[in-house]
Amino acid sequence: MGTVANALALCVLLWCGAVTHAASNTESGASGQRYDDGQGFHVGAGLGTLGLGIGLGYDLSDSFSVRGAFHMGKLSQQREESGVDYDGELDLDSFAALVDWHPGGRAFRVTGGLLLNRNALSLAAEGTELDLGSRRYAGRVSLDGSFDSVAPIITVGVRTGRSARWGFAFDAGVVMQGAPTVTNDGNVNADGAECRFRVASNSQVSLNGSGCSTFPTIEADLSSEHRTLKNELEDYDMYPMVQAGITYRF
Repeated sequence: MGTVANALALCVLLWCGAVTHAASNTESGASGQRYDDGQGFHVGAGLGTLGLGIGLGYDLSDSFSVRGAFHMGKLSQQREESGVDYDGELDLDSFAALVDWHPGGRAFRVTGGLLLNRNALSLAAEGTELDLGSRRYAGRVSLDGSFDSVAPIITVGVRTGRSARWGFAFDAGVVMQGAPTVTNDGNVNADGAECRFRVASNSQVSLNGSGCSTFPTIEADLSSEHRTLKNELEDYDMYPMVQAGITYRF
């Protein structure tokens, strides 16, 4: 399996780990409960694929609410394969501005809004058998990925206990974050010669170091690897959103 494929597999593990971690904290909600009419503030805390969430909301009526929530967290994964060490990390940092619609004033809700998205993905591979383009190299390659800074979010879920002090909330949906913008940097080495590099988001390669002449195909290999990686990551334009938590109404 190539360096790119291993990096993508690690990315999938991070994604699946976030979903599994959130699902393990899920409880069933009473979707048929009807609320009393009324307005008021409520606070909430939960855990999900966006990380730990803390929010404040206001019930406009029995059918509509508005809320904002901060999310933060970190997921990491390490593994070794064929002499290459892989290290991946997903940094979660976002703020959601949301509108909830409760059809008929019931617990079931449909939610839409925007996510101010500072989530970031970082991956690194280090070893003597790095597959880059058409050749294998010894060295280290790092990847940094970022997403659309403002992303639409759509979920469905339940929020119970709106006419009481305490309630339970669960939501599932997607964040339309766009395909990640990816850059690479690192170095390759052989027989004491070292070449440092950086690959911009447009696959433009910058080389630095007297040892770069030792690797005549490194620029073409890095550019080719980066283009392949960008094509593979285009499928990650949707991020699964699953969250469960509790609410308290003033």
